[in-house]
Amino acid sequence: MKLRTIGHSNHDIEAFIALLRRYEINLLIDTRSQPYSRYSPHFNREPLQHQLAQHDIAYLHLGAELGGRPAGSGFYLANGKVDYDLLAAAPFYLAGIERLLALAEEQPVAFMCSEGDHKHCHRYWLITRTLVERGIAVEHILPSGELVASSANEFVPEQPSLF
Repeated sequence: MKLRTIGHSNHDIEAFIALLRRYEINLLIDTRSQPYSRYSPHFNREPLQHQLAQHDIAYLHLGAELGGRPAGSGFYLANGKVDYDLLAAAPFYLAGIERLLALAEEQPVAFMCSEGDHKHCHRYWLITRTLVERGIAVEHILPSGELVASSANEFVPEQPSLF
C-alpha cells in the first residue's frame, strides 16, 4: 500500500492534475474540513471533482472524518488551536483512518489539503502521524513534484539536554 499526500497550494488545475498523474493517483481524498478555496476557486469541491473526473481520477471528501477543523468546541485548546492528540482518539477520526486505509488497499490514493508544505498542515501533524505510528509508509508530493517520505521518528519529541 502506498499513501501519498498533496497540497493544492497555488497550482493551476493542470499542474495539479499532472502531479497526480505522475504518481499514478487514482483517488484523491480531500481532507479539508471545508472543501473550498477563496483564493483558488478551481479547488472548490465541485469544479475540482469535475476536472478530476475528466482525467479518470476519483474524488472523495472525508473532511468530516479527517479534517483539521472539527465540529465541536471540545477539540479546541484555549488558544483556538486544535488538540490533535484528542482529535486522533476520536471515534469519527479513527473511522476515517480505517476508511482511508481500506481505499488505499484497493488503489493508489493521495490525501489532500490546501498547504503546499505538508509540515504546515494537519495532513502531516494529524493524519500522517497516525499512519506512520501504525507503521504505514506515507510520502508527500511537494509543489516541485519531488517526493519526501515521513517516518515515525519525525514525531518523537526532542529530549531536553542535561547539559
